[in-house]
Amino acid sequence: MKTQQISQPVWFAQNRTTRYKFSTLDRQHPLVQALRAQMKGTGYYVKLQGRGPRGEAKANGYRWTADQSLPLRFAKHFDVYVYKR
Repeated sequence: MKTQQISQPVWFAQNRTTRYKFSTLDRQHPLVQALRAQMKGTGYYVKLQGRGPRGEAKANGYRWTADQSLPLRFAKHFDVYVYKR
C-alpha cells in the first residue's frame, strides 16, 4: 500500500466549535480535497475561513468586511469547517 506524502502541515486547534476540523496553509491541501469528496452528496459542505493579517486586504479596498471575514485570496492559512446545508 502506497502512502501519500503531504507537503503542507496541518494542525488542530483546541476550543473551537464542533464544526471545526483542522487548519492548513494550502487551500488545495489533499486533506481538504478528500474531505470535500467525502461530504459530496451527504447534505454537508466544507467551508474554508481565511486567517491572517488584514493589512493587504484593506489596502486593496476591503474595509469593514476584512475585519469580519478575510477574503481567501489574502489569507495566510485556512481553518476548515463542515456545515449542514
